[in-house]
Amino acid sequence: MKLFGTFGILLVFLIGLSHSIKPSDKCVQDITQQRIPEKCRIHCLYKAYKFVNKFSVNDEQIEHFKNILVTHNGIEPDKADQVKQHIKSCAEAAMASISNMPKYPPSREIVERKCDIISGFFGCVVDNKNVKVKGYETAI
Repeated sequence: MKLFGTFGILLVFLIGLSHSIKPSDKCVQDITQQRIPEKCRIHCLYKAYKFVNKFSVNDEQIEHFKNILVTHNGIEPDKADQVKQHIKSCAEAAMASISNMPKYPPSREIVERKCDIISGFFGCVVDNKNVKVKGYETAI
């Protein structure tokens, strides 16, 4: 009977693994099925990787972004504090732009503009000075 219980737990675990989907594939699927606009691809990925939350970036997410870059060799560990400050300044600029936009009604046009701003946040972070494209791609 113990063997049957163990087999059942293993089966549930394997089914869960088989249904997992990479964030990039999930975002492409959402775009294809028109659940999100094409312009929101980077925003979708950043949400999946927990670099942003909806259309905001907090200190915890900045720290997480920096840690991912350090842990996965996107940046040198001795530059982590400098990069964290850089990410924070990019986030502040993006959040300032978003905060000036109307919240309601949440039209598709406003959502796309907010997604453009998050894409600009990505462009700001990966500036080839503080974070190089190759390092970013390695880490992500």
